[in-house]
Amino acid sequence: MEDLIQQIKEHNQELDELDTEILIKRAIAFMAHDKPRVGDFVDFSNGVTRRICLFHETEELQTADIDAGSFFLYEGSASFSGTLCGCIPIAELIRTEEVRMGKFWFFHHGEVKAYNGVRFVSPCRVWKTALEAGIF
Repeated sequence: MEDLIQQIKEHNQELDELDTEILIKRAIAFMAHDKPRVGDFVDFSNGVTRRICLFHETEELQTADIDAGSFFLYEGSASFSGTLCGCIPIAELIRTEEVRMGKFWFFHHGEVKAYNGVRFVSPCRVWKTALEAGIF
């Protein structure tokens, strides 16, 4: 846990104290889950890396190119707004031990208003698949 907190602080030195506290709380809750989450990374067998952005009731998920949108970090989850790629079965994902920093945002000091977003990076799990990322 201390390593996670230290990593967050090292990568986000531009955040003030309150935003750092909010980020640490949300990141710890986000990383507490063992299943794939919106915001996690997927490494495809053809060398393409994307991020998980949407889950379907059909046991499939959709990914997005790394910079194809934005990820909002809640406490324990994230949401995505942007361009989606095709569906892949969740069962095709294999968890790795790697943790990678991903770009997110939330509202400065938790105050929801226009022009009040802060951007940062936060730890995400990395999954791999034998599938190739299609061009779609």
